[in-house]
Amino acid sequence: MKERQEIILKTLSDSNYPIIGNTKIQKLVFLVSKESIDAESVASEFNFYAHKYGPFSKVLSDDIDFLVGLGYLYSSDTPKSEDITLDNIDDISADDLLSDESPSDEYDNVNCEEDDTEKGNVIYKITDKGLNYLKEKNLLTQNTIDGVVKKYAQMSLTDILYYVYNQYPEYTGESEIKERVLNG
Repeated sequence: MKERQEIILKTLSDSNYPIIGNTKIQKLVFLVSKESIDAESVASEFNFYAHKYGPFSKVLSDDIDFLVGLGYLYSSDTPKSEDITLDNIDDISADDLLSDESPSDEYDNVNCEEDDTEKGNVIYKITDKGLNYLKEKNLLTQNTIDGVVKKYAQMSLTDILYYVYNQYPEYTGESEIKERVLNG
């Protein structure tokens, strides 16, 4: 497995809860690439560039799909509250119901990368297989990125976007939501 894929796994293991949405996981790994101890090597691995919702990495997107395919990450559409009934409540995990994004968040229809608007918000979490991989490689005890993850993972997407757009304006030139984020 490549170092950047291990960084994705470590990011999700350090967050202590699932990450909701493609945009949030993109921005979280972007911040790891800019603010972690190993920032320079991480940044070169992902090749972030200015995109519709700020910094974006096609490499990261492809790696997430790869890790999901291997079973190291779990990815699922977020169930909408109106889709939850007494008949299916037992089939929905508690993690699927957790979200730090308010349903009325003004970015609900624009807080995604690529095909996210079609699918709704996606939940990403590390699987037991992914955790076991990190344990076997002794990567769970390395603290190179966990401070960055802990600082930003619990922030709302709106707050992360505001921070990224202010701190890294060179990645916002192509943004379709820049004015809304900055003038909130």
